[in-house]
Amino acid sequence: MNEQELLDSVLLSGTEDPQTGERSDKSVDELIAEAELAAGGEASADAPADAPFSQPEASLPEEPKGRPTPSPEEERAFAAEQGPSAFQSGRKKTGKKARRKRERWKDYLARVDTPVLRAFRRISTALFILLYAALIVALVMIGTRFLSYCRESFQLYEAGQIGYALDATMERLNAATPAELKTLLPAEEPAATEFEDASAILDERYEALSQAVLTAVEKRGMTSDGHTYLLLADGQQAGSFILRSEPVEEKLRLGLLRIERWKYDGGSADFSYPSRSLLIDAPEGFRIEVNGVTLDGRWRTDEEELDRVFRYVDEYAHMPRMLHYRIDGLICEPGVRVYDNLGNPLDVQPDGAGRLSLPYAWKPVVPTAEQEEQAVQIAQLWSNYTLRDAELGEILPVLIPDSNLYQYVRDSNHERRYIDRHTLLGYENISVSEYTVYTEDCVSFRVTMDRTVVVDARGTPVTDRVDNVFFLVRMDPDGAGPRWLIADMHAAG
Repeated sequence: MNEQELLDSVLLSGTEDPQTGERSDKSVDELIAEAELAAGGEASADAPADAPFSQPEASLPEEPKGRPTPSPEEERAFAAEQGPSAFQSGRKKTGKKARRKRERWKDYLARVDTPVLRAFRRISTALFILLYAALIVALVMIGTRFLSYCRESFQLYEAGQIGYALDATMERLNAATPAELKTLLPAEEPAATEFEDASAILDERYEALSQAVLTAVEKRGMTSDGHTYLLLADGQQAGSFILRSEPVEEKLRLGLLRIERWKYDGGSADFSYPSRSLLIDAPEGFRIEVNGVTLDGRWRTDEEELDRVFRYVDEYAHMPRMLHYRIDGLICEPGVRVYDNLGNPLDVQPDGAGRLSLPYAWKPVVPTAEQEEQAVQIAQLWSNYTLRDAELGEILPVLIPDSNLYQYVRDSNHERRYIDRHTLLGYENISVSEYTVYTEDCVSFRVTMDRTVVVDARGTPVTDRVDNVFFLVRMDPDGAGPRWLIADMHAAG
């Protein structure tokens, strides 16, 4: 038996006798010495070393007795000289020894395997499994908690980025209703005139803002007030807002992630309110409404013009002037409605420069039969006077005393047109038109008619067209009672 086998035998048997199973008080050195003596005796008796356990196989070569165990270097040298077959034989022998050792260990366990020891082994195994499972569960819980902490940290880090807060703010503003925008981006009401409703104008601005695409650009870097951004509506500046950092409980996570929290800290809308002016020129007596408000003397300028046609009549009756209106400070395009002297609406609107000029013309009315008859009588009387078929005493009573026309007729009585003898055949195609009522006591009308005259010297009839405009004023110059008198007249043809 070589040293390795001897050592294996001692280690396997320990201090227990393999034959009786009793424990021995001998030391390991003493047991080794006894094993060497037993090996010597067995060798002298020519018995195999492994006889107590199993019989040697016939294929194994028999070792010479008393030969010392070769060293590892000698075995490698011997294997090199003999070739691969010897090396394989050595490995095969070594494997059989190991198998024999395992068989001896199994036999030992069979001898020491008691019910108490088996119960102890089962309990130990169960406890080990439980402890191992508890350790795995604890590791899984710790890992899950750590992963959850990491996930939460990254979410807080992402939410704490200023770009993330800006995107969330713009998404909120673009989805807001006009009423919500009015709260998020307050603005002062414009200084509107009485022609406009400031609250309605502001609501229109917020309505347009809600329909626009809102974007933002940073106005300047980080300041004590936070980050300030300009609000753009379809590319045009419409206001500003601030994103401010607020304190957080944990500013640093995982040793790397700086946690911040940004919040919307208010803003304001900046609406542009252009100042418009409206200039209107209209005859007196026309009614003008701007956004439903009727213009009066508060918006009238000091300038007013009187048509030259009325210059003589205006001495006895107030004739309509051309009035000028001016309105400043309008924010929106105004809605203008114009009604003539009869109350009829006119389809007119200011031009692009905000100016509206109306012609100096009052609308005529349809005269009654009495009014038309009176107009024809006055026109024929005037025509007869010019023919000398009516005397001066007949025409002066229908003129306003001391008027310009009265003085002209009186002073130029000898300069009338027809001075030769003639015969008036009459008037045809008489028409009364443009009967205009300026006031209750002032009217004008136009009379056209064909007048036929036969001059005795020639003997042939002559027809000419008479077309005159007369201005009548009702007055009582002599206390005899009010009556219609001619204030002025002029040829229209």
